[in-house]
Amino acid sequence: MSLTLDRLRPFLLKPNIKESVVVQRLINIQNLYTQRRENLSKKQWDEFDVSSYVSFYLSTNYQKFKFIKDRLPQNYFESMGEIDLIDFGTGPGTYLLAYLDEIGHHQCKSIIGIDKSPLMLEQAQKLLEGLHPEVKNKSKFINDYKLGEKVRPRFLMFGNAINELDIDSLKKIITSVDPDYILLIEPGTPQVFEMVSSMRTWLAEREFDCDYPCANLKSACPVFERSNEQKLDWCHQVWRGQHHESIERLSQLIKIDRKTMPLISHLYRKGEREVKKTKCRFIRFLNESKHSFEWEVCLEEDAKLEIVKFEIPKNKLDKEMKKRLKKVSVGLGIEFEIIKKLDSHKWRVLVNLD
Repeated sequence: MSLTLDRLRPFLLKPNIKESVVVQRLINIQNLYTQRRENLSKKQWDEFDVSSYVSFYLSTNYQKFKFIKDRLPQNYFESMGEIDLIDFGTGPGTYLLAYLDEIGHHQCKSIIGIDKSPLMLEQAQKLLEGLHPEVKNKSKFINDYKLGEKVRPRFLMFGNAINELDIDSLKKIITSVDPDYILLIEPGTPQVFEMVSSMRTWLAEREFDCDYPCANLKSACPVFERSNEQKLDWCHQVWRGQHHESIERLSQLIKIDRKTMPLISHLYRKGEREVKKTKCRFIRFLNESKHSFEWEVCLEEDAKLEIVKFEIPKNKLDKEMKKRLKKVSVGLGIEFEIIKKLDSHKWRVLVNLD
């Protein structure tokens, strides 16, 4: 489901905000995030800023939840509507809204959004209660989470939030909530990747496993090991697609392209679960030659994760598969058949994207 401005507008803090105001506020916000980031923490957001942010950034970031959902088994989320939910760093409710739209049944007893901005919390509450009135009596929005407090939610989400936390704070939150599931949807930056990678052993010791994207948490991450050596590598995913025409119009007016969005998203769950494990994922497109496509993949061999270069010969592909390989996103799980091992870390293979 793609969001439209018509769907969001009645529930903005400023529902009658003019397009020209939205455009100027978005340009100012973009400048803060890129050119004058040192002033970001000092910014005093008002209702026009929040409404403008929702019109564009919520509308585009929203798509990332479905991106993750589509990369998991079809029945993965069947029971999720019964699991209580806490969203740390909820902002205007971006991923709460995406969750409620995508999961489709909401028998949970509690939904909690946490953010330090009162205006963002006000906006999140207005959006969720307007678009999902069925959760009105079981949702609350708070600006302070007491780490010692026992809470009911077991699905813990972080959306563009852990990049503003340190490791110790993140561990305290996870320990206190004691969730069954943890979902991270964060910017696709080396800094976030380093933070997530440094949590692997700690999460594994607490009986978490990774359902996306890693085949396991017990093996060292080969991309992280390589990044420590070369300081230029990080594992991330990329959302590619079109937004609703009302969002694309804003994109053109402010000259910000969101058809391609890097992200780092991980989904962890505690304990054993009957989930078909994806043993191999695309992590980097390398080259297309006259005869083949070349990709780097992360795959599991004997419970160890390693990076291998796949050479995919074009003469083994039909036209449809060639088109798909030109558009395929990093983070996609694949099945493969080895034609020949050219060396220990370069294999000629057939792939199945279904």
